[in-house]
Amino acid sequence: MQKSITGTAKLPKEIHQRVMEQVISDRYGMRGKSKWVNEAMSNFFSLQNYAELVDLAEDMEEMTDVISIRIPEDIYKALEKAVIEVRKHYPGMEGVKSKIIRASLIQRLIRS
Repeated sequence: MQKSITGTAKLPKEIHQRVMEQVISDRYGMRGKSKWVNEAMSNFFSLQNYAELVDLAEDMEEMTDVISIRIPEDIYKALEKAVIEVRKHYPGMEGVKSKIIRASLIQRLIRS
């Protein structure tokens, strides 16, 4: 069994609600939320312009909800590499991990 890390990200209430609806709609069930989010991140990292998409997600306001997920070690390592890549393009950006998770969720919602 692969090690996993617990991670969290703040989301606007509307986005959190849409994510939960999509998780259920995609038949992952409530226990499959982390799997859905991990797939979203994995797909997001395969996009060539993901750093730009993270920058676009930066302008969100009123992040009142928190999403908690279990991230497998391999995806967590990819997340760490993505943080470095985003910081190369946007060195002053704060909270990069959360923004990457947020951007990946939004992209999966858009592409669903």
